[in-house]
Amino acid sequence: MLSEILGILESLLLIVFLGGLGILVAMVIRVVSKTALEGDEYRPEYDPRIGLWRYHRQTRFQEKPLLPDGPPSEASPSGSRLGLLPRLLIGIFALVRGLARVVLVGPKTEKSEPLAKHDSEAEEPAPRRVAVLRFNAAKDVHANGDLRLAESVDEVLVNRDHFEEVVVIIDSPGGAVHGYGHAFALLQRLRDADLKLTACIDRIGASGGYLMALPAHQIIASPFALVGSIGVVAGIPNIRKLLEEHGVSWRLFVAGDRKRVVHFADEDGPDVKQYMDEKLEAIHRQFLEAIEKLRGDRVKLDEIRSGDHWTAQESIAKNLGLVDALQTSSEYLLERNRERALVFVDQRVDLSERLSSYFPLALESALEKFLGRTTT
Repeated sequence: MLSEILGILESLLLIVFLGGLGILVAMVIRVVSKTALEGDEYRPEYDPRIGLWRYHRQTRFQEKPLLPDGPPSEASPSGSRLGLLPRLLIGIFALVRGLARVVLVGPKTEKSEPLAKHDSEAEEPAPRRVAVLRFNAAKDVHANGDLRLAESVDEVLVNRDHFEEVVVIIDSPGGAVHGYGHAFALLQRLRDADLKLTACIDRIGASGGYLMALPAHQIIASPFALVGSIGVVAGIPNIRKLLEEHGVSWRLFVAGDRKRVVHFADEDGPDVKQYMDEKLEAIHRQFLEAIEKLRGDRVKLDEIRSGDHWTAQESIAKNLGLVDALQTSSEYLLERNRERALVFVDQRVDLSERLSSYFPLALESALEKFLGRTTT
């Protein structure tokens, strides 16, 4: 009985040890990657696998080649993805190889200039592709995905000559003005770069979600997707009376008459309501001006300015101009894939990929700095 208990304890200790070792390795990878690869010396690097430049370390390009004309051959292998353990082994092998190259051969002495033409590019024109970006904020009223979207937009603009169109798949009911206003400005960068921009709405693109779709040259939505909600709303609970019932007074000290006009214990006088009405009306007017500028005569401003929402099919039937065509994003991408290869700009980089690519480079760069060697 005692031996069995000791065996269980040994197993638990082994699991705790391995878990702690894994956490330690992950922390070392993170620290070295940040210090060595995200500094001012970082430059875009060429990815020969897909022929694009990677500007952000966390970006991974996933290409879907041009669809064949006929049905797939039954004799062709179906292909399979490697599991986590084989990928980790490959990553560890790449790490050891990179370390050995630094110790035995020395650090590299040349760095390619960012965005310099690759040898294969000099002979053949760059293939034209369709970039695919996703913005899923169905439960995010603050549009926290705008920073990730900003990196994706950077990647597209760095590889501008390789793309003829950008498709952005949006799923959002809207939310905070500043967050979705930033997302709107990010997609406007793509339009300003003379890239064809298509916005696809499969489930909901309302309020701020529709605002960020405005820079698109065409907006495509599935029939039952919700669009519209061209309005602005703000609310804050007022507990002044509740505090008074319990003998609690609220004291607020500010410098500046308009520094804190609205708070949860104000007197809610007419001046406060007028102030908020003016603020909301200004944002609403800016929203409508963006629609008028980017959608032009296609939109019936007098009908959509109420803040109401519609299904995409209803919008088409009433000729509101909110949507240009009824189609799901998968259907549209399938059609485009018959003409052009698709490149999905994704941010997910797993541990094995980091071990096999980023960490050896980070370690090499850190050793270069430690040994005092400079590169040209």
